This record gives sequence, C-alpha cells and structure tokens, in this order.
Amino acid sequence: MLNKLRTLRERRGSNLIEFALTMPIFIGMMFLIVDFGWYFGNHAILDIAVHAGCREASLVDPLTGDYGGAATAKIKEILAIVPAACATDCVISITSVGDVPARSVVCSITATHKAFINFNVDTAPTSFNYGLPPTHSSLTQMRFEWQRTE
Repeated sequence: MLNKLRTLRERRGSNLIEFALTMPIFIGMMFLIVDFGWYFGNHAILDIAVHAGCREASLVDPLTGDYGGAATAKIKEILAIVPAACATDCVISITSVGDVPARSVVCSITATHKAFINFNVDTAPTSFNYGLPPTHSSLTQMRFEWQRTE
C-alpha cells in the first residue's frame, strides 16, 4: 500500500506535462475540422446558388428575355441568405453556348476563400489555408427550355 502512494506522488507532475504537450495538438485538430467544414460548406452554397441560377436562366426565352439577368438575380438572392459564402468578391459569369436544338446556358461563379479561423499573427494579406485552394469556383451548364430559331 505504501509503495502505491509513493508511486502516485511521484507521477503527479507528469500528468500536467502530458496534458500541456498534447493540448495544442487537439486544439489544432479542432481548428482544422472547423475550417474544413467552413470551406466545404461555403463551396456547397456556391454550387447550390449557381445551379439554381442556371435553372432560372434556362426557363427564359434566350431570343426575347434576359437570361443573364434572371440567373444573376437568382444567384444573388441565394447568396444573400448566407453572405459569408460570397461577400463582395464574387465573379459571376453567364454565357450562352451552342445552337438550336442544343443551345445551353453556362453559369459560373468564383469567390475568394476566407478562413473561419485565421492564424495570422501579423497583418500579412494571406492566411494559413491548410493547403486548400484560395478560391472556390462552381460551374453549371443547362439546356434552354426554349429551343427556337425565331
């Protein structure tokens, strides 16, 4: 019994040292999980917005209507719900490709990735992105519902 107490007294400080050595690793892993979730969540929002905008544009008659305006308005409407996905630096592109009967609309968006947890200790313009690309981009192509020449 006396030997067990002596062993416990000798190990008291070692638990604190082990905790101090492993805690930064666990905190770093937690930050990594949060930032990856932030990155892929924002990317999914951009995908949803571009798909919905391209669908809206495909319903407009390309000869008489403004399909680009309809798509841009729908994309901005969805991105207004979650402004963190695309605050001010989004580049939206709506183009028409092909001829009747396969005329299509191509919608794309590109946005700069902003890390949720920024590890910058100085005022440098770049942040630690865990090797993720610095921009999100999404592209969708859909056929126009209206396929007529005049």
